[in-house]
Amino acid sequence: MDGGQRGRPPSGPSLLPDELLCEIFTRLSATTLSKIRCVSKSWLSIISSQEFVKSHFKKWDNDDEFTHHSIIAKYINPHLHVKQCSVYSLLKNPATPAARIDYPGENPPHSASVVGSCNGLICILLDEQDLYLWNPCTRQSRKLSDPGFTGNSRSFNFYGFGYNESNNDYNVVLGSISSVERKIEVVIYSLKTDSWRMIDNFPTCLPWLETGAFVSGKLHWAVSSCVCDCDARIVSLDLVRLEYGEVQLPGCVEDASVLTLGVSGKCLCVSILYCYQPNVYSIWKKNVGLWVMMEYGVVESWIKVASVWPYHAPLCISAKGEILLTSSSDFGLYNLGDESMRYPRIEDVDDVYLEGHIYVESLVSPFADEERVHDQQR
Repeated sequence: MDGGQRGRPPSGPSLLPDELLCEIFTRLSATTLSKIRCVSKSWLSIISSQEFVKSHFKKWDNDDEFTHHSIIAKYINPHLHVKQCSVYSLLKNPATPAARIDYPGENPPHSASVVGSCNGLICILLDEQDLYLWNPCTRQSRKLSDPGFTGNSRSFNFYGFGYNESNNDYNVVLGSISSVERKIEVVIYSLKTDSWRMIDNFPTCLPWLETGAFVSGKLHWAVSSCVCDCDARIVSLDLVRLEYGEVQLPGCVEDASVLTLGVSGKCLCVSILYCYQPNVYSIWKKNVGLWVMMEYGVVESWIKVASVWPYHAPLCISAKGEILLTSSSDFGLYNLGDESMRYPRIEDVDDVYLEGHIYVESLVSPFADEERVHDQQR
């Protein structure tokens, strides 16, 4: 045999059946698969097929050890940039390495806000105007078309990102509150059609938060019907029926404000800020209650899992009963058993931490056309 051929993959048909290759590939990380997909046409066809992408994601999404979950952390020093680190390492080790990665788009942004993550895709808003669907694992990104809102009529926008399982489509929702008419217009983007369309106006209430949480096929926003937050509630939007609904908050949220909505273990989470004064001679104190809705839509299933200030955003709950939290400055790990807190750090980072978001590493593409082409080639 020619020594120059030694070690090269076969150029012809694979020596292994597709079923066995699929089983082997499912055990590999999305990062590894994105590197080896071009070894041969048959490997590319398997790894790029929608069936394989879905089965691979499902396997790693249900991993209780979070071995294939990552955090996108936003920093500034002096310019805005993003770093990626392992959730598994943060849970297990006192210090975790992080790798700097590039934002989508041609130029570094002046501002960035993560709208949400779903199935390994991240929807991100850059410079308060450009929306992207981005897979940090494969480095693929897609800039969304302009939704068509007129800029001079907007006073506040809010967003949401989710997945419509009934037709295998990813949706971005944009709501715009008119500063003149005070109505809230809403448009929805379809990745399949690469287009926006108007849907029913948002209920007459004011969203507190810019981004929504996606749980059980619905997007959720914390809202109030007035400027104050005395009648806080959660409005939902079903991405299949495009119908609005309401999810009740825990019963004891009087004199409190909703800080964030989130998702942990496919459950809706809410962090609620309580301000209180022990007596007339003391200063006001703050605390954050972290609540999890164990059974979606059942108000009695809200469980208060922790009270930790200033950590207001739960990222995940480990199988060992530790909650990975983030504040506006760092990460914290709260132990539900002994109520202790430890502080995992990111190695070699002197930058100012701004926020972090968790996502599952996957092969899901922000290009619906690309998936259809690969499926037709099989």
